[in-house]
Amino acid sequence: MGAHLHLDPTGGIAGDMFAAALLDLDPSLGDGLLPLLRSAGLHDDVTVDVVDHRNATFRGRRFVVLDPRERTPDGRKRPLRGAFVLRSGAHGAHGSSHAHVAHKDIVARIAASDLPSAAKARATDIFARLAVAEAGVHGMPVEDVEFHEVGAQDSIADIVTAAVLLSRLHDRHGGLTASVASLPLGSGRVQTAHGELPVPAPATLSLLQGFPVHDDGRPGERVTPTGAAIVAHLVTPGARRPSGVVGGAGVGFGTRTFSGLSNILRATLTHTTTTGAAVVGSGGADDAWRRGCIAELATELDDMTAEELAVAGDRLRGVAGVLDVHVLAVQMKKGRAAASLRVLCAEDATDAVARALFAQTTTLGIRVCVVERLELDRALAEHDGVRVKRARRPGGDTVKADVDDVGDDGDTLAGRRARRAAAERAALEPG
Repeated sequence: MGAHLHLDPTGGIAGDMFAAALLDLDPSLGDGLLPLLRSAGLHDDVTVDVVDHRNATFRGRRFVVLDPRERTPDGRKRPLRGAFVLRSGAHGAHGSSHAHVAHKDIVARIAASDLPSAAKARATDIFARLAVAEAGVHGMPVEDVEFHEVGAQDSIADIVTAAVLLSRLHDRHGGLTASVASLPLGSGRVQTAHGELPVPAPATLSLLQGFPVHDDGRPGERVTPTGAAIVAHLVTPGARRPSGVVGGAGVGFGTRTFSGLSNILRATLTHTTTTGAAVVGSGGADDAWRRGCIAELATELDDMTAEELAVAGDRLRGVAGVLDVHVLAVQMKKGRAAASLRVLCAEDATDAVARALFAQTTTLGIRVCVVERLELDRALAEHDGVRVKRARRPGGDTVKADVDDVGDDGDTLAGRRARRAAAERAALEPG
């Protein structure tokens, strides 16, 4: 079982856009959210709201964090949303009049909160990625990274909400993978607690290493550090969008507007379980099978012995999620005899299988692809100590006895065949 979340950052991605997109995808994911945020450090005078929003093209939602301290006495918005600062005295950059919250204190709040353990782990990881990126940009230890108090409240709301929604989505679908389309870079300058910074912000670029980006010519900060940290937490660079059955989509709006472009993030949920929706063939309702996806990893080897290949195959078959291992004789360049090694596995086992291939073989590279698989409905039953697999086919059911069970009895081929036939006949009998 499992689901896949694909992000289309048409306008970009920020923490509030991500939360809004998931809450538009499934509003029930946000049930009981505010008490959890309070337990993680959101102040009593800070509120969150999810509001419907539409423009000339799309409808969706906005995730709004209302903090009275985000306004100066004359009503202007402070330019400190989600801003990190360096510890006062590190560079003499910030005076004592500014209220700061250390990264370690935020992590401690999360650890002591009422969040489920999975949500705690996700929130802690996202904050850690932000802190490490900021520390690297400024050449400072991670422990010297702090939030401005206003930015801390905003970030707690965005990041903890993202963590809760993702953990609930994972639990409801028995697993969750993710991918992201090319991210818009943006351009210009952004005002932060450190003064003006180029867009993308240095921390954003650090967090997006390995991810595809593009410049669509529209200025402004399109991906915030918080948005980049969520992407880095959720998505493995290079992850592809698998085939499957669409389960729904949500649209999250950002606060900015662009000429000719909706500032939205779309989140699409795809069910990837191989026991998912039936596909009906041209013969009618009886032609039903299940559609799913698996990964295929392949490589060719011309410098391993037959004994070494056999051992490698056994090791690969022992990796969790591996479905089958094939070794074929092929001829490579210069007429060299070689072996073509192919491993079929569950999509979420791709990294583990790749690690095993590099460890157990001499390969220097692996081809990886996601392939669609159609499976017949099947059931396993036991008759007289013999396991029998029954498959539903368009032309009628077929059965096959387990050869290991049949081989345990009878010293002759005729005896084994007789036992197999008896078990298969019993499996086809009604009732």
